[in-house]
Amino acid sequence: RDAWKAGGMSVRTLGGATLVGLAGSAAALSKTPYFYHFSRVRPGVVLPDVSGMRWVIANAGPEPVRIELGALWVWLEANEFLFGEGQRQAPRVLEGRAAVFLAGVFTIACVGAAPRLEVKREAALKRVDKPWGHEVWITGEDPAFAFKKIFLRAGNRTSLQFHERKQETNALFSGQAVFHYRKDPSVKLREVHPSHVGRVNVRAPC
Repeated sequence: RDAWKAGGMSVRTLGGATLVGLAGSAAALSKTPYFYHFSRVRPGVVLPDVSGMRWVIANAGPEPVRIELGALWVWLEANEFLFGEGQRQAPRVLEGRAAVFLAGVFTIACVGAAPRLEVKREAALKRVDKPWGHEVWITGEDPAFAFKKIFLRAGNRTSLQFHERKQETNALFSGQAVFHYRKDPSVKLREVHPSHVGRVNVRAPC
């Protein structure tokens, strides 16, 4: 019922496949035009290099984690978000075990920018209520990229979507869902690109 979206969706097969939660310890979900990475971290794990990026790390729990960036470190509780730019290294986990998402975008403005770190709680972020649940706009209305946490109630479905230019990457974190889209022979396995029509139907809660 929880999904994290950085904005093709991953699918197992064509024609309304069942999607299951993320498996494995780490996965690169997207590298272009934005960066999106998932990792189940523990002490000593090094996340991808954030040099030249404006980025966000989301702690999906269950534990708080202590993250080091160069000479700085911060505690990040479950359902908190670490925003940064201007760093020139890869974040390293010093303490804690959790599932974390790292999303960002490479920009010229971030090259040589003064380092900036900021922690925000989910309650402080923009929330958009929907008939099927709600969205948390983690990056607000950032013009460079959008990173959202989406909650869908079991038995509901999203609206039908059509994008001419927008590209999205969706990760189902918990629960079970079915992805539906218009039959199109050009759609490749595991990827749905702009101009394809699709919706998500939630089958079971987490």
